Amino acid sequence: MGYNYDNLNWTVGRENTPGIYPDVYYIRKSDISSWPDLKKDPTSVDEAAKYAGNFSLVDTKTWKKLFADVDKSPVNSEPQGEKFSRSYNNTATIKYPGTEKEALAFARAAVNDDLVFLVKEKATGNWRVIGNEMFQCDVNITHTIGGSPTDDRGTTVEVSVTDKMPPPIYDGEIMTDEGDVNPSS
Repeated sequence: MGYNYDNLNWTVGRENTPGIYPDVYYIRKSDISSWPDLKKDPTSVDEAAKYAGNFSLVDTKTWKKLFADVDKSPVNSEPQGEKFSRSYNNTATIKYPGTEKEALAFARAAVNDDLVFLVKEKATGNWRVIGNEMFQCDVNITHTIGGSPTDDRGTTVEVSVTDKMPPPIYDGEIMTDEGDVNPSS
């Protein structure tokens, strides 16, 4: 990789809010006709960390919204594999508080599908991509109605996918049923 390492400076006292925003977006990988570019041999920070361009979607397909209980919806990345062939296991837990028929229908379809997810970081405002062209996303969904008045209730979407890096940044358009939710793209 041609990337020349850069300094990782930090200002003590700088705000560093953890977590994601409540609107998560997802789409079937098969509804993506072409992916933005992620440089194979990056030479700058932007080329190493970000996709360049936009996702192109099939026909009239759009990204769909999934509400996340942000206090129960972490995103993580851990290295995996042996030296010289390491990759990352990128995971996201998306806690949806509902158990309605829409949540049941989503669970029924998504558990055996290959989806791509976009989450927005609170600290930076960056959209991060969980999913990629090379590896399939594994989507596991649990659904609990609860028992006692203080039990948790809802649908939990667990996503995991192998990737060459932690979830890359995406600055492009995110076309939804309401239009582009990333208008600065």
